[in-house]
Amino acid sequence: MNIDVEIANAQRDQFAYYIVRISVALGIIDGKQPYNGEQVAFLAETSINAIRTASVRHNKEYAEERQAFLDSMPPLRRL
Repeated sequence: MNIDVEIANAQRDQFAYYIVRISVALGIIDGKQPYNGEQVAFLAETSINAIRTASVRHNKEYAEERQAFLDSMPPLRRL
């Protein structure tokens, strides 16, 4: 087998491994069964969407907390 093909296969397998690990960490799957390439692609998309949703939620909560803090500050007086 060509060394470039072996490297590409190893990188693909490593990428799939990390996608499954991330999916387990996010609670999307339990990680107890083997996954084929199509399932790993689905897990990657699902994981990315879960991370985006959490990020948007976090940014919204941060903006609300920041605005509440700014609203609680006394108004600045002109000198």
